[in-house]
Amino acid sequence: MIILFFVQVHTLDVYVNNIFPIDNPQETYPYYSLPFCEPKDLIEIDQSLGESLSGDRKMNSLYAFNTSIEQVICTKNLTKGDIQLFMKVIDEEYYAEFYIFDTRLHDQIGRKINNTYYLKNHIVFNVFKTPSKWARDSDFVELQIQNKQEVEFSFSGIMKDVMGKNLKGDLLEDDAMIEEFLPLLIGKSLILLILIINICYQLRRMLQRDFIRLPDDEESQDWKQIRQVALMPPSNRIIMSALLGMGIQFVILISILLAVGLYGVYEIHKGSIKSTGIILYAFTGSLNGYHTGRYYKYFGGKSWMLNIFIAMSGFPGSLASILVIQNIIAYFKGSTIQIPFQAIYFISFLFIVVYVPLTFIGAISGRLRTIDQLPKNRIKHQIDNPQRFRFQYGLIPFLISFVELHVILESTWGYQNFHQYFVIILSLLQLLLIVSCLSIIQTYRQLNRQDYRWQWASFINGGSCALWIFLYLIYYFRDHHMHGLIQSVYFFSYGILACAVLCWVQLVSQYH
Repeated sequence: MIILFFVQVHTLDVYVNNIFPIDNPQETYPYYSLPFCEPKDLIEIDQSLGESLSGDRKMNSLYAFNTSIEQVICTKNLTKGDIQLFMKVIDEEYYAEFYIFDTRLHDQIGRKINNTYYLKNHIVFNVFKTPSKWARDSDFVELQIQNKQEVEFSFSGIMKDVMGKNLKGDLLEDDAMIEEFLPLLIGKSLILLILIINICYQLRRMLQRDFIRLPDDEESQDWKQIRQVALMPPSNRIIMSALLGMGIQFVILISILLAVGLYGVYEIHKGSIKSTGIILYAFTGSLNGYHTGRYYKYFGGKSWMLNIFIAMSGFPGSLASILVIQNIIAYFKGSTIQIPFQAIYFISFLFIVVYVPLTFIGAISGRLRTIDQLPKNRIKHQIDNPQRFRFQYGLIPFLISFVELHVILESTWGYQNFHQYFVIILSLLQLLLIVSCLSIIQTYRQLNRQDYRWQWASFINGGSCALWIFLYLIYYFRDHHMHGLIQSVYFFSYGILACAVLCWVQLVSQYH
């Protein structure tokens, strides 16, 4: 049974979209890839960029009503192959997605009880009412393996006035979710506050101990050496500056996306957050170019054209490579998740016409406006201890953001929507704050050893949180019984890319 709140119109046209397994909702296939009843003239409905990127392929259907109605739309003689196909999708718990205007609806294709397959041949579109969500037994027909089976497909349209108490209950659902996360946020904030106080206390003790050990006549000289070591430019400065530029761009981009999400903008159309993110990324290219050029000149770099190219193509090149592989796999599997040509053309247009010029202009501006510059040559002295990377530093930030990470995965790779962006904003701030505090301790200890290689050590130690997140992604994939080539490629490719972006974002908090 499908339940819908909507405004009163003359005729409600139901559009069919796609089918997907409940465990792998990203693996979508055309609705009419199953032998359902279809109209004589199939028409593909226009859709937004976000819907195209989400695998939507809306088509017209035989479902339409303007009053309460129960109607048979067709009778089909299913062949043995059709019956086996329906049994296969019922085994994998496939669901179908429908649209009435911009409202998405889902319904099961069938169910299996005691090794008996039942195909749902009757759909109920329930408008302006909130009854039980369980389907009736009369909405199903038993499937039997035979050469032919006649199945009658029908639907019901029920239109009634909405009751105020039911509507009020639905509107208060968001408040209930906020109350559910509130104790968690308060508890995490208290733990984080205690941790920050402890870090500040430990840093104060180290500073006092180091000052006591220094003779008065050597104090200024030793601190001068530490200052010289701290201001040495990093190795591979061209990569470091590009990562900083991309990190700053993503910090601002993610902040804007989450702030816009607070107003419920992404709930209007499916995939709105994807289309918004693409457009914002194109127009924030100037931030990437500006800070990349600024830091590269500050580090004393000279190959500025190569630096701009790396900053300009780092993320888009990685994403394009992933999308090419995904599109090839989706094409041969016949999935609707493959990106259509119109969407590829629009994204390429934004990249060439908007993103590239803005990044280039930003890089030139950053170089011209930067006057200060670090010493060109690093201090040549022997470092006794080899450089060590402590991946346990990333465990604490991972534990701090574990619950929110799980909720994001449930909404991204599940069929449930998540719109508590305020919770994500607070969690992101907490994550960056704890990474900054841990980075301060690690950097201070390394500079005391006069080890000028603190920049990359800070980046890897703080970014090791992404390693723990990726390990959890592997556990999540196995625990939720995800399977199939499409789901595996999409899940891990996007997971690796998201972990890389998180490293860039954390680098900004460490370096500043």
